[in-house]
Amino acid sequence: PGVPPCGILSLPAAAESLDEESLEVEVFENERWSSLRSEWGANHLMATDPPAFSRRLGGSGWAALEEVECPAHLVWAPTQGWCLDRSPALRGGTDSEGWFYSRLFSSLD
Repeated sequence: PGVPPCGILSLPAAAESLDEESLEVEVFENERWSSLRSEWGANHLMATDPPAFSRRLGGSGWAALEEVECPAHLVWAPTQGWCLDRSPALRGGTDSEGWFYSRLFSSLD
């Protein structure tokens, strides 16, 4: 409670030609705990928090996952959707549902 969780989602993006590059686009889903309502949610984010969906290093973000844009020179890989990254790569790893908890959103930097 009181610790912002962050879900890590990724979606492959590929160049229009198979001979060109491909990359994985990493997006973070951000939520905050509300002690008044006893629930997690993006609707509890504060003005100083990152948006509901953001990149690891901040900057602009999105209110919904569907708003995430593919990098300009690539197109989304049509056969794959967003997948949840449950790898323990972040400090402390993630829980069984893929959430990473921290007192500060900046701890993902």
